[in-house]
Amino acid sequence: MTCAERFDDLKPPPKPEIRAYMLRACLLEREFDAFVFERQACRVDADCELVNTWCPFGSRVAVNRQYAEEVTRKYKELAREYHKFADCMYKANTAEALGCNAGKCGFANGKELPGR
Repeated sequence: MTCAERFDDLKPPPKPEIRAYMLRACLLEREFDAFVFERQACRVDADCELVNTWCPFGSRVAVNRQYAEEVTRKYKELAREYHKFADCMYKANTAEALGCNAGKCGFANGKELPGR
C-alpha cells in the first residue's frame, strides 16, 4: 500500500492540508525504514548496534554497527525535515534485546534472541 492509498479510505476524509501533512510524514518514515533496512545485515550479535531515534521514526533502530553513524546522520536529516512542518510525541518503548536473528539486526520484543 502506498502512502497515498493509506489515507484514501479515511472517514471523514482529511482536509487537503492535513492529508498533505500525513502524506509527507508517511513518505519520510518510509524513506527512513528503507534506509535502515539496507543496513541491518549481520552474521553475529556483535555486528549489531542500537541507534536512538525519535518520533516519528520509532524510539530506536537496530543496525549493523558499521552503519550506525550513517544511520544517525540520516535520522537527523529526516527528523529536521519532518519538524519543519510537524511535531509529534509518544512514549518510548522499553529496551529490548538486541541481536542478529536470521541475518538481520533487530529486537526480540523484550526477550532474549534465540542462541544467546
